[in-house]
Amino acid sequence: MHFALVVYPQFEVLDAFGPTEALHCLGHPFVNPNSQDITFSVIGPHLNPVSTGPTEGDPSPVKSRVAQTIVPTHTFDAPPKDVDVLIVPGGFGAGPKALHGGDWEPAGVERVVQFLRDQYPTLKHLLSMWASVTR
Repeated sequence: MHFALVVYPQFEVLDAFGPTEALHCLGHPFVNPNSQDITFSVIGPHLNPVSTGPTEGDPSPVKSRVAQTIVPTHTFDAPPKDVDVLIVPGGFGAGPKALHGGDWEPAGVERVVQFLRDQYPTLKHLLSMWASVTR
């Protein structure tokens, strides 16, 4: 079973790392005798670390000074093959314009949406906390 996590700037850390903690347990041979059959990938816009922190231009009046980062193993342009379960976290980086106060939309949102549209037909499962995911 191949699990993959989609990350983008300002993703919600709990939506990403909560499910991956469960996968961490499933990937342990003492917990799961079939752990060798589990694969995990992280897919992002690039191979540089992706942060949960605010991005340049974000009009939100409240910005945390604490952020987490994760380094993708694959990109939207070169995703892994045969993903069975795709995990898509929510977060300020995925929100609609109204969430951000008007006309501003996080950079790269359309690229994430297009990636999800491209991947959807071959997935067995799509797990998402992202309210704006559309088919």
